[in-house]
Amino acid sequence: MKKLFLTTLILLAIGVTSCVKDDPYVEPEVPEIPDSPLKGSLVLNEINGCGDDAEKYIELYNNSDAEIDLAGVVIYYNNVSSEPAVTWIGTTQKISAKGFLLLKGTKSGTNPGHDLSTGLSGTQSINVEIRDENNERVDVFQVPADANRVKSYARIPDGTGSWYYDAPTGTPGTTNGNVTTGKMPIVSVPVITDLVRSIALPTPADDVVISAKVLAEEGTSLTKVVLEWTKNALAQTAITMVKDGDIYSATIPMQTNGTIVSYIVVATNNKGGNSVLGDGYTVSDGSTASKGKVYINECDPEKKQWEIYNSEDFDINLTGWKMSKDNDAPTFTFGAGTVIAAKGFLVLTQNEDNSPTFGMSATKGFKYDLFNSDDEEVDLFDNFETNQFNDNIIAGYTVGRRIDGDSQLVTFSKGSMGKTNSDGIIDAAASALVINEIDGNGKFVEIYNNSDKELSLEGVTLHKNEKGTWWTGQTGTKIAAKGYYTIVQADQTTVGADEYTGDSGISPKQCLKFELKGTTGELLDEFVRTKAGATLGDGCTPDYGSGTQYSFSRCPDGTGEFGLAIPSCNEANPATSAGPILVD
Repeated sequence: MKKLFLTTLILLAIGVTSCVKDDPYVEPEVPEIPDSPLKGSLVLNEINGCGDDAEKYIELYNNSDAEIDLAGVVIYYNNVSSEPAVTWIGTTQKISAKGFLLLKGTKSGTNPGHDLSTGLSGTQSINVEIRDENNERVDVFQVPADANRVKSYARIPDGTGSWYYDAPTGTPGTTNGNVTTGKMPIVSVPVITDLVRSIALPTPADDVVISAKVLAEEGTSLTKVVLEWTKNALAQTAITMVKDGDIYSATIPMQTNGTIVSYIVVATNNKGGNSVLGDGYTVSDGSTASKGKVYINECDPEKKQWEIYNSEDFDINLTGWKMSKDNDAPTFTFGAGTVIAAKGFLVLTQNEDNSPTFGMSATKGFKYDLFNSDDEEVDLFDNFETNQFNDNIIAGYTVGRRIDGDSQLVTFSKGSMGKTNSDGIIDAAASALVINEIDGNGKFVEIYNNSDKELSLEGVTLHKNEKGTWWTGQTGTKIAAKGYYTIVQADQTTVGADEYTGDSGISPKQCLKFELKGTTGELLDEFVRTKAGATLGDGCTPDYGSGTQYSFSRCPDGTGEFGLAIPSCNEANPATSAGPILVD
């Protein structure tokens, strides 16, 4: 979804001619984002940006009489940006008829899959937008900045009512009720969307047209729409924007090289409500636009693809950048107008447009150098000597940085080309820490250290059935080289570092999923036993708690596939399993 959104903006920027002084004005084409079929059914119901991050939340409500599948649904959030930050993407989540879904602040850590990736502001403007899997708009909520904000915003009644400034505690995950007495109605504010800059990376020869779609809420009318912009943090006079239907436009004149421009669209209605949306850019003749840290982040030898990652908080123009293989010719040069977004990814495919003609060999390893337009080496991706693949290509496997931009290369059994490497699954044989044994009878999970050195487990987490953090490694918790660490079900009130709470045990006859994650949330390893159409936690036969009581074990330790074995807590698993893990 974000990729589609970004692509739209880039195509618009390319399709509009750069204006120089005395050139005729060219009105930018503003993307018309249609309303989603989900509009009116899936709604923003309550929003709180106050308190600690763990107290902040966005609540969704299903106003329909049928369950809604949220796969592909995206929530954008940003106070002042034409490219709202993606704060949540739906995967397997569903929201029941007339039900609620609570998405919590970025540091809550209590419900993976239901956590926001960006914080909400307690004082600045709040701009939240839902779009469906087809990039069609579902719902929007906007309020201006409020330095004294201490309460949540809530629809009363749920789903259909007006927005009210509610209470410090709010009603997260439950009904907002029907009582409005004593609650302050929110002054209706204009809705600003589809903010577009006519030129993505302006040069000193470019005037820049800023356009936005501005709508008055029902019962109000717009009284003023202006563009306010600053040059190197110096205030400029506001420009009244020109109206064409629902689209408002104004022009920022050309600026000298290196000038930092910030701008906001301010819309005011006849009831005193106002909304703000904006962005910024740095004027560059090419000498500064090409500076920044960019990485060759992931490689797919089967598909002959390279993923480029921009670690900076600003867009980078890759025009004239080069990439070479094994320090040999030919060298690939990025074409004119190639821009990689801030914190964004660019995937190149051998022999496609604006992509290298050279390839990569899984059997011989591969090494690539990246140079900026000044021929300075920016990055080296070297899988030649270590060669994670050795002598074969495995479908779906990639080699990439363990964490985006990190120095350590690992093999992913499931790659994440075009997305953060944290979405990839690190191959068990290449990961130091793996899930090694799961016993639903003995109620334990065993972790194994594949490396030759002692490792800390502090901050490492286990997650069961996608329902949150099941166990967290505590300060001082370590696992020996080629050693085991076993987490057992607690049978006492005080839970130790190597125990988990007894309210979420393991069953030998249920569909089961465990995820082992690193300190930054990256997926290290996973175990899944399920069947088509089943929900995690459902019954799943055979029952390995009857007859011979097997555990689910890697055979051999650390690198083998999961199979059945006689439990061997804190001891070596068999070299070969007693058979596959069957499901009915």
